[in-house]
Amino acid sequence: MHRANLLRVVPFLLAASLAAACNNDTGVDTEGDTVGDCTAKLSRGDLIITEIMPDPAGADDNSFEWFEVYNPSDTPVALSDLGLEYSKVDGTSAKGHLIKDEALSIGPGQYFVFGKAAQDTRPEHIDYGYAADLGSFGNSDGKLRVVCGDVVVDEALYQDPADGYSRSLGKKPPDAVDNDDLANWCLATEVYSGEDYGTPGAENPDCALPVPACGACYDNDLLRPVHAPMPGQIIITEVMPNAKLTDATAGEWFEVYVTAGDVDLNCLQFGGNTSKFLADPSKPEKVLMEAQCINASAGTYVVFAEHVEWQKANFEAKITLVDSPSASNPTPGVYIAYDGQIIDEVHYTKTSDGAAWSLDPDSLTATGNDDPINWCLATTPFDEGDLGSPGDENPQCPVAAKDGTCIDGDVPRDIHYAAPGDLLVTEVFTDPMLGDSAEAEWIELLVGADIDLNGLTFGKTLESPYATVADPSCVPIAAGSYVLIAHSADAALNGGLPAPDWVDKISLTNDNSTLVVGVDNKLAMTQTELDAVSWANTADGKSRQLPLDLLPVAAPFDVAINDDPTQWCDGPAPFGLGDFGTPKAENLGCGDIPPPDDQCSDPDTQQLRPIVHPSAGDLLITELHPDPDALLKSGGAGEPTGEWFELYAATSFDLNGLDLGNTFPTVKHTVTSATCIPVAADSYVLLSSLGKPPDPPNPNDLGGNGGLPTPDYEYAGLSLTNSGGGLFVSLQDTQLDTVTYTKASVGKAHQLGTAASCITAAPLDTACNDDFVTNWCPASSPYGLGDSGTPKAENIACGGGNVDPMCFDQGLMAMRLVVSPKPGDLVINEYLADPTIVTDANGEWFELKFLADVDLNDLKILNKANVDMATLAAAKPTLVSADCLPASSGSVQLFAHNADPLVNGNLPPVDHVVSTSLGNASGGISIGKADVLLHTVGWTVLQKPGKSSLLDPDGLADPMNISADGPPWCVAVDAGTPKQENPQCP
Repeated sequence: MHRANLLRVVPFLLAASLAAACNNDTGVDTEGDTVGDCTAKLSRGDLIITEIMPDPAGADDNSFEWFEVYNPSDTPVALSDLGLEYSKVDGTSAKGHLIKDEALSIGPGQYFVFGKAAQDTRPEHIDYGYAADLGSFGNSDGKLRVVCGDVVVDEALYQDPADGYSRSLGKKPPDAVDNDDLANWCLATEVYSGEDYGTPGAENPDCALPVPACGACYDNDLLRPVHAPMPGQIIITEVMPNAKLTDATAGEWFEVYVTAGDVDLNCLQFGGNTSKFLADPSKPEKVLMEAQCINASAGTYVVFAEHVEWQKANFEAKITLVDSPSASNPTPGVYIAYDGQIIDEVHYTKTSDGAAWSLDPDSLTATGNDDPINWCLATTPFDEGDLGSPGDENPQCPVAAKDGTCIDGDVPRDIHYAAPGDLLVTEVFTDPMLGDSAEAEWIELLVGADIDLNGLTFGKTLESPYATVADPSCVPIAAGSYVLIAHSADAALNGGLPAPDWVDKISLTNDNSTLVVGVDNKLAMTQTELDAVSWANTADGKSRQLPLDLLPVAAPFDVAINDDPTQWCDGPAPFGLGDFGTPKAENLGCGDIPPPDDQCSDPDTQQLRPIVHPSAGDLLITELHPDPDALLKSGGAGEPTGEWFELYAATSFDLNGLDLGNTFPTVKHTVTSATCIPVAADSYVLLSSLGKPPDPPNPNDLGGNGGLPTPDYEYAGLSLTNSGGGLFVSLQDTQLDTVTYTKASVGKAHQLGTAASCITAAPLDTACNDDFVTNWCPASSPYGLGDSGTPKAENIACGGGNVDPMCFDQGLMAMRLVVSPKPGDLVINEYLADPTIVTDANGEWFELKFLADVDLNDLKILNKANVDMATLAAAKPTLVSADCLPASSGSVQLFAHNADPLVNGNLPPVDHVVSTSLGNASGGISIGKADVLLHTVGWTVLQKPGKSSLLDPDGLADPMNISADGPPWCVAVDAGTPKQENPQCP
């Protein structure tokens, strides 16, 4: 029955008890001014049904359905003997309830809410509970009646409700005739509780005007033709195809600009797939449908965003903005159209995560935004830090370079392209050992003429390069220069290279491969090979270089001079971290010898000296970590990154020349460095797999190795097997120490226990650490990001770590024992489970009050009350840190979902960011350590929106006040007192 006005076509049916109580057995009078036989003697229209909530959010069995009536008179209306009825639209399956409360009444001009609830447990928004007498309202349609004896005082039908939204009569003042027309009803728009929308017990807002057909809109209440936009009148000026830091708040968005006149945006069509729209203009991705005229005048910017609640968004744009072409969307971009005709479209040529594609403000025309040269990536931060200027004028784009040109300073000029004979490949480095194997490859060129690197290509063939110098800025190189082309500019990843001249994703195969250097000349529209070299086999950690005596003196070079790979030789001199080659420097002769073997440069004197090698008994393997866990969970690199082992040095020696491997005598890595790496006697030495610093940097793990102390040496090529294996340290043919270990515990290092008494003066007993089952155990003291171990520090006794864990005290600048809290040392003091000015995900918080000096290291936080010992024991620690996390007696610390006051509801400084979610009803918090419950609190009642629950200060005397449903807990008068002393409860 989807009609604006549904006729009452069926007899009124009352439940048997209601019929008997009203003494009605002849049907109901539905017309006229007949006075009904109830206490108030009501006639038709004396009460009006104004709002119906048939489908609250959540499961129907646990929800509070309700409906609202209005007293239009100027006198109170008694409700005793009034009948309430719910039925299907056709009147079948009717159920009723008779009100017997003689004191119940509705004041003049007041609203009254009847609900599916018992009188003693009804929520605040329900004035009278009829229990379950009316059954459950239908979620698709239904009918409600209010009767006085045999008179229908009012009835209302509803259809098409939405989960969590009431159906609201939008006419003022309410009228018993108006509420018969379904066109006068609409979905509520205001939140009254949790996820439910409506205005129970209060005046309803006006319903929005119905959306007219395209071509018309309401100017206030007057329907008029739209001022349809014409091509060129509105243009697309900015597109964010891939939000990064603002993904949760803004998402993807685009911006349009009105160039002239006044336009209405009603029925504007838009989307991200122009090809699909042109194929069928009747099916745009989105259409802007509004009843009121959406007028925009010349000079106005309008933003369409994925998240319409974003403050800069004018309209919602749930469309897909893709990053790259595909078969279904070959030209990614944005279009706007009206009545099937495209008004404007843009197609971006490149994207960058978190940066909008921005039109230069000097090109605000429909033809100006067609030229990609007028677009650039945004550079102005907004909101959480993405780049763009949504809703505002874009900043000027940098001067753009057209094909064949580059920007020299601020001025475009023609590129000085290299020509055959201008350059020569003189060195390649394909197989790094000490740098990251994927990041430390490089190429060296000798340049004989003044050229720009722009347009150079690198690949195995000229036709399919894997890297091209495509910088819009000129990259000039002077004649006689050595040019370094590298995979990475980060010295920690590239093996310690000098500054590269160009960085790109070059890819060099270790053995039996070729490099072709070419130039893609956009002025001449030609691709030309400049030089090509090949190689057979390369040595680990050594470049292949053209010897000095073959290098030409001046250009033009004979590019055939480097064609014979047998005339090339291994780089003989160490560079950077210790690999061999002469990057960006003149090559040596193939017979030349670098600084004498067995010598190194002293880091203090900068003078060469003999390497001090250890002897058997000078060192002992004391700890190893094959299976790191925290690094990967933090978003860092996977294994072998994060692996490490520790040596105890009983004497002073240099690490230079030590061989590392899994099974002797197969060497996986040799400690190679032109600089001496000395270690002191009676010290613990840390050797780790090469770290990979994250981007952006992680302040808790700048080295990208799991938060280790600074390693004494970083190696490559060696991996420690998780399932068990071996590790040895040797010097040429002499094995200095070896261990065979069992399967590793995830995130826990193997460490040699102090009870083995292996740490002595030299010579050490290298067999002392051989009995792995007896003398070794999993580490238990956290470090860095949260794995367990004591890298570069003395081990603790096996079995003792859980009793006396250590942490680094920033005040003492030393390790000390963690002061673990006991029950009674801390109390959950206040919490906010249902913030209103921000989302739950951003605004929930709780605070702890401390009654003793303790450390919070390895504290466990669970979002349930009174957890048992087994659950606590199985839970992972929430607060994990190698640094001590102290809390002083009498202090209060704040735990929140977000530390940013602009996002978390303007909280004071947050001490700890946690992800623990607090339920709005039937929730709880438990604080524990290991398997010991330190404090807990729970609640079953629905929390007050926007108000915290707090513990009366007198409640601190009994730290196990575990129910927040009653004293000594209460609801805060205002929003709460985070990180302050709680006031007394009323």
